[in-house]
Amino acid sequence: MKFLAATIAIGTLCATGAYAVENGGFALAMLRDNDIDSMRVAQAETQSKYRSASSRPSLRDGGSQALFVRSGYTLAASGGGLADGKGALLYSAGYRARISRKIPLSFEGEVVFQRDSDPVIIGVGQEQATRRAISGLVSLRYDGPKFGPVTPYFTGSVGPVHVRTEIDDGFTPLSDSNIELGYGARVGVAMPVHRNWSVEAGYRLLGATNDDIKTHTAELGLSYRF
Repeated sequence: MKFLAATIAIGTLCATGAYAVENGGFALAMLRDNDIDSMRVAQAETQSKYRSASSRPSLRDGGSQALFVRSGYTLAASGGGLADGKGALLYSAGYRARISRKIPLSFEGEVVFQRDSDPVIIGVGQEQATRRAISGLVSLRYDGPKFGPVTPYFTGSVGPVHVRTEIDDGFTPLSDSNIELGYGARVGVAMPVHRNWSVEAGYRLLGATNDDIKTHTAELGLSYRF
């Protein structure tokens, strides 16, 4: 009878759980139905998260699209003109989108406004010369490998630019304007400050084909990623 009872007990354990031989006895590991269901649900959720993550591009900046604003101050300018560009203020706003899954390459479209005003001597009087440039630039941006929270970036830009120069003597302003092919380059670093926000600091070169003034500007920017 003892042998029969032991056999029935072992059969019951095999049907409801798992066992192992330990110190000459049996150690029971119970696996109830609800435990098995929980394990299956957890495994399904893990696999779902893995498939979802692997289907998205691996973005170094944490988001595939962004809106941004930038402002800068022109530290130096090359070339000549009534308003030489040095000391010009620069403002821009635009949109960025990731265009590659394999490499951190993005497209940027932005509108850039630059203004400089200098006093000039013409004849025997002093007048005010103002140069305004509005550019519509398209760019390719490459985000380099991270160094801690900081990510370096490099961009090359091209697009039309409208340059207007005006001389105001206080009586009859004289002006001249033309549309040219603009070009530029940017290099700097970006750092996240929030889940969706990041700041940038960098240098921008901006010039035009028929204008000998090329500006070198220090910039700060703010981006919202989504």
